[in-house]
Amino acid sequence: MEKTGIGLLEIFGLVAILLPLVPVFIIVVLKTYKHDVLALLAILCLISFIQNLILYIPKFAVTDLIFIKATFQLVNFIILFIILETVIANKSLRKGMKMFLVSFVSVVLTTYSLQGISKYSGNIELAQGVLIIIVAVIALLQLIRIHDIFIFFSPMFWIATGTFFYYSMLLLTQSLPEYNSVISGTLQQQKKILLLIIILIQFGFYIIAASVAGIKNKENKMTMY
Repeated sequence: MEKTGIGLLEIFGLVAILLPLVPVFIIVVLKTYKHDVLALLAILCLISFIQNLILYIPKFAVTDLIFIKATFQLVNFIILFIILETVIANKSLRKGMKMFLVSFVSVVLTTYSLQGISKYSGNIELAQGVLIIIVAVIALLQLIRIHDIFIFFSPMFWIATGTFFYYSMLLLTQSLPEYNSVISGTLQQQKKILLLIIILIQFGFYIIAASVAGIKNKENKMTMY
């Protein structure tokens, strides 16, 4: 019997596509895009919207899917690294992190150009996830030291928490035996729904960050940390 109507996977997919636009809308309406962190968050959300739109609507060949995923993952990694790095108070450490980011991206691009994307995309995705988790933890510790009990009023806290959650759950999901079948488009429906839920929660944190930033902006507390 032919399946009719919209299934749970399609609903989650549609929400995952559209949800990244909500933080952008909040940032634009509340005019917090003048702050570098919020401007970068808006760019990240727009890129994620385009990524989800491409990955969850059309059907791509395996090679195209690998290229698209690797490209967007690298861009997201760069933006998130820059956002989280802004929290670090030590200037020497921040400079070192910027140099590390440039070196890491150079190595990734060189590896992809010489060895091909499909051969090392999984290992590079794992490395990017681990690095972002480490930087997110450092940022959270820094924010806790600065804000103490007022930590929940910090937009950066919600950005760092959402980022930590997403990459931690993504790495956990990758450890599942069926995860790698996503490359061939045969990932089980339950695993697809799990990945979409992780995305929804991530952008839920980013929506809170954009909202908190708007409140702070109205109170003329211009620091977005």
